Amino acid sequence: MLESTNPTDFDTQWKLVITAYFEDFIAFFLPELYRDVDFTIEPEFLDKELHELIADKYKTGKKEVDKLAKLWLKNGKEKWIFVHIEVQSYHDKNFGERMLVTYYRIRERKGKKITALAIFTDYDRMPSQFGEGDYGTELTYKYNAYYVVLDRKRLSH
Repeated sequence: MLESTNPTDFDTQWKLVITAYFEDFIAFFLPELYRDVDFTIEPEFLDKELHELIADKYKTGKKEVDKLAKLWLKNGKEKWIFVHIEVQSYHDKNFGERMLVTYYRIRERKGKKITALAIFTDYDRMPSQFGEGDYGTELTYKYNAYYVVLDRKRLSH
């Protein structure tokens, strides 16, 4: 059942929708991946593991919707998906770096490559990559980014 106790609790509503309609969610946002996923095997949501990996991110009190899921591909390999939804978007100059840190922590501590997806629910454009360099050393991290702008006044009635 998709029910939140607070109709304006967009964080919980996004988590509920992503979990309940995960196959459709992947089909819409990551169609190339969708073709390779074996959806006869239920996705496993690893929110507890994700929270342990990035717990220090939550000390800011900033609300974020993050999901980590393990899927199985048709070739028998497992695939991890990290979904970050910025529910109340504002320009955050460190956003790309936070996406990189999440990727790196999962890669380092769990040994898994991930497909990352950021969804923004406001008009403020955020980056879809992070890059830095210093004296010939360069790093570029790219991730999927989508903008879903909602009419919150209409949704809250």
